[in-house]
Parts: sequence; structure tokens; C-alpha cells
Amino acid sequence: MLNKVLHIIYNTITVGATLLLFSCMDNTIYHSNHIIKEREWKKYDTITFVIDTLPNVKNPKLKVEIRTRNNYPYKNLCLIVEQQWDKKQVIRNKVYLDISKTTNISSVFLTPSSSIPINIIGTINKGRINIYPYMKRESLPGINDVGILLTR
Repeated sequence: MLNKVLHIIYNTITVGATLLLFSCMDNTIYHSNHIIKEREWKKYDTITFVIDTLPNVKNPKLKVEIRTRNNYPYKNLCLIVEQQWDKKQVIRNKVYLDISKTTNISSVFLTPSSSIPINIIGTINKGRINIYPYMKRESLPGINDVGILLTR
């Protein structure tokens, strides 16, 4: 019983220290992930990230992050990334990710991020980013989660 309590305390301290460390990184503006619940990403499933507030940052960078499982059948992935800032024009980019250069994280593989240009003129307050797969198949197995990272 004492071992369980000590284990819980140790895990709580470790998670807290990790969160504190990453929350102090001032380059990150926004970071979020969406888990693919069915372990298959359907052709017409759009993942939407709604960004409510953004600090006044000049030339922010957008990166797409994909985590795959070991049953992902391909070496690459093509995505469509749509950006809409302050309800203005939608900017659409096609992003190609090389899945073969992954990093193993406990049976989930992190794909190297791909930078996407952000065409922002002036000050923006909020935005919306939609991501969906660009493929011929009806579903894509082996996708664990999809995320975005906005940095200074």
C-alpha cells in the first residue's frame, strides 16, 4: 500500500515538473493535439483547431505533428491544412510528411513536423485551422493523433 502511494506521489511530481518545464518555453504560442479515436482517420473527417486568442507576434510558424502506430501501412502522408485568420480568406496548403523518419515513443511514433507558411498581414486575434487527409482510400489506419504547434 505504501509503495502505491509513493508511486502516485512520484508520478504526480514527475508530471508536474514536466508540465512546468514545457510551460516555461516562451516560443510556443499554441499547441494542441486531437486523438483519432477509432484508430482510423476517415477520408472526410476534418480535425479543427480553434484558436481563441493570439499574442501580437510577427511571422509566427505553424507546424503539423502526426503520431502513428506501428500498423500505419505507408512511408508518407499527405494532408490538406486550411488556415483562416480573423474570418478572412481561407489559405489552403498541401503538406507532405515523411513517416519513415519517425521517433519511437512507447509504440507510438512521432513524425518529424512540417513547417507551413502563415500568411498573416497585420494583427490577428483568432483563427481556425482545419486538417484532413488527402488520399484515395476511404480510411487511413494507424494514425494515433494529429496536432499543431504555433511558435514565435
